[in-house]
Amino acid sequence: MTTTHELPHFSFGSAAVALAVALLAGCGGGGSETLALTPDREIKQINTDTMLNAAAIGYIAHLHAYQDTAQLLRERVLELYKTQLVSGKYACAKSGSLSLERIGDIWRYAAQDCDMINVQIQSGQWEIDASQAASAGVKVKLINVLYPKAFVDTPNIVVNGAFTFDIPGSPTPSSQGTLTYSYSNTVREYGDIRLTQRQGSSVSYDQRSITIVKSPVTSLVLTAAANAANELRVTAADGSSVSLPLNTSNAADYTLSLRNSASGSVLLTKTVSDRDMRLARIAARL
Repeated sequence: MTTTHELPHFSFGSAAVALAVALLAGCGGGGSETLALTPDREIKQINTDTMLNAAAIGYIAHLHAYQDTAQLLRERVLELYKTQLVSGKYACAKSGSLSLERIGDIWRYAAQDCDMINVQIQSGQWEIDASQAASAGVKVKLINVLYPKAFVDTPNIVVNGAFTFDIPGSPTPSSQGTLTYSYSNTVREYGDIRLTQRQGSSVSYDQRSITIVKSPVTSLVLTAAANAANELRVTAADGSSVSLPLNTSNAADYTLSLRNSASGSVLLTKTVSDRDMRLARIAARL
């Protein structure tokens, strides 16, 4: 059986065309003429060689910090304190249990092989502090929360972190926090997680921003930011960035857009197959 792969498709924006014209113009005349290094000609941290890797790292950061923790874990587990009002042992939705110690406005939980159907916590603790909920939000600490094989290609994942949910504000409450995901003797550190423009009373937010402080697959400090249209932009410290859609149908291609600065125009777009994007995400996760 023969397998064929489409070559990536590139389309260049006006900035790239102008650069090519400038380079050609610079080759004319005397051989001693040199071109000044301008922002459009600099080798940026996110460039044609690194844009796919940066996009995949940002995608995984958004998955870990927002979807897995601030949405799924919060909705299925961290909100239980609202109905579990006294100390004791509580059964999980499918199997296992949670032990609760409540002292005033503090809830301290410990998990024992807790299976909440779409969230599994083998062990670990978390603390809910609602003492200043009305003025400063609800504070949550995650302590060695163990996810057993969250992905088929990774071992158990240990999560630590701190979040403040439902911080009062206008027009809607916001949330912020920090997280570490540890597995395979590596650590992924996500700092300055900011979630704003909450969608009603849900755990979804239109604006999400995550700083990737530490990752075993890059030495760069990156920021992954997503908007209401579910476009994710991953930005490096020098302002270069790559953007991509978060929601695509299965087997759909991804269009990556490269910029040299926050306000700069798109220099080029690159079409990446669903298979290549999945492989890049796996590489960013391992």
